Amino acid sequence: MSFNSDISKHRNFILNLQQKEKRTAAKNVKIIPLVFSLNDRLVAFIYRPSHLVINKLYPTVLHIRGTGYNAEARYYAYITCSHLAEKSSCQIIEIDHRLAPEYPCPIGFNDIYASIKSIIKNSKQLQIDPEKIA
Repeated sequence: MSFNSDISKHRNFILNLQQKEKRTAAKNVKIIPLVFSLNDRLVAFIYRPSHLVINKLYPTVLHIRGTGYNAEARYYAYITCSHLAEKSSCQIIEIDHRLAPEYPCPIGFNDIYASIKSIIKNSKQLQIDPEKIA
C-alpha cells in the first residue's frame, strides 16, 4: 500500500463520515468569508454570533482543523465553529490550508502561519480584540 493510497482512504473515510452526520450548524451565526492573497486559494471563515454589535472588538478563537494537513473536513469545522461561536459569544475564525501529499509539509503549516499573521495584522478591521486571541 502506498502513502498516496493511505491519504486517499483517509479522505474517503472523512467524506463518508460527513454523509452520515446528523448534527446541524448553529442558526444564530453569521458566516463571513475571508480570502488571503496566496493565489486566492486560502480562505478563512469568520463565525460571528448574530447578536454581536458592529464596530466593537471581540474575543476571537482561531480554529485550525485537526486533520493532519491532509483532509479538508470543512463540514465538521462548519458545525463545530458555528456552535462554538453561538455558545461562547466569541467570534471563531476557521483557517484553511493546502493539503498534503499534493502540498507536502511544511506548506500547510506555512499557510496557517501566514494566515494567522495576516489576521493579527488586520485585527482591527476584523473586529478582533488583540488582547483576547486564542
